[in-house]
Amino acid sequence: MPRARSRRLQWVAALVCLFSALVGVTSAAAASTPSPSSPASGTSTGAAAGGASKKPPTVTFGIGPANTKALDGRPSFSYASAPGAEISDHFAIVNISTQTLDLIVYGVDAVSSATGGLGYAARSAAKKAAGGWLAMPEHNGSDVFAVRGGSTLVLPFQLRIPANASPGDHTAGIAVGLLADVQGKNTKNLTFEQRVVAKVYVRVSGTPVAKLEVQHLHASYSGSLNPIGSGSVTVSYVVHNAGNVDLGAHLKLSVSGLFGGAGSVPKLADIPDLLPGASAKFSIKVPDVLPTFMLSGTVKVTPTALAGSVDPKLASASASTHFWAVPWALLVLIVVLAALAYGLRRYSRHRQATRPAPTHRRGRDGGTASVNPSEA
Repeated sequence: MPRARSRRLQWVAALVCLFSALVGVTSAAAASTPSPSSPASGTSTGAAAGGASKKPPTVTFGIGPANTKALDGRPSFSYASAPGAEISDHFAIVNISTQTLDLIVYGVDAVSSATGGLGYAARSAAKKAAGGWLAMPEHNGSDVFAVRGGSTLVLPFQLRIPANASPGDHTAGIAVGLLADVQGKNTKNLTFEQRVVAKVYVRVSGTPVAKLEVQHLHASYSGSLNPIGSGSVTVSYVVHNAGNVDLGAHLKLSVSGLFGGAGSVPKLADIPDLLPGASAKFSIKVPDVLPTFMLSGTVKVTPTALAGSVDPKLASASASTHFWAVPWALLVLIVVLAALAYGLRRYSRHRQATRPAPTHRRGRDGGTASVNPSEA
């Protein structure tokens, strides 16, 4: 085999090996789906650092709307009224335990969690919203009530709506808690609270406005080391309740490229209850997205009315963004292969240019013959 042809085959084999090695490098992209969590109506606050040597008692108690004698079956307290009104109602504390419990009773503001779930402020938090509208009962000047084991205690309360209350929804809670002192290895006299909260929902008369917005939408692409592999897209956004009524929401995310839909977009969990003025933040990772240079991401929010709420027409909201998804690994591979091909071509031309010219000698029969010096 001529030497020049052998070198060409060696260069081609080197290019094939390089391409195979680059294609064999892969990176795994793990899907991440949003896991929104809503604080439960019954919560516990406080913990013992280093492990508790004295645990709070295990008891069971509850709270619910009531008439003057017993629980009346309402799932929560719900009112529609004008500013300046005062509403009187009752709640019942049920002690399912066998022992007498000293339970503290107080009103709290409702708050939205980071992902749109309904929760309640701590007992020590200042009341800045409807929690301050609740006038709670007292026993001998105290907010602690002794409830015998296996019994139900019905208590009255008042909801006093300020004259300057804004139209729309206002949410608070009536909390019943059990306080216990616990001790840890590194902490002394730590107070542990077990509590349950009953929702108090108030619709103040006026013009209701149901409006959700998608804000701060951002998307970015993370590629793979595999030149022909896919990467992942991370989409972050904020859903803001710009209206004055409580709303839930269905969320839908789409990622598209030059060839339509892209990636394995996860199904998003609903927002259960977003209070007026509150925001919920999300960050979603979409795997298996091919880098087609330019991609777009769209978030659509469809509001839903809460159970028992009568709202105006609910309009969907959406937002879109465009972002780059450059296949850098593939481009680098193309550049490397082009450079090697160019180098191989230059080398072949150089070999041709530096090869000695064939010499001519006269044959015995008087003719001439070309003789390559390498074959002489």
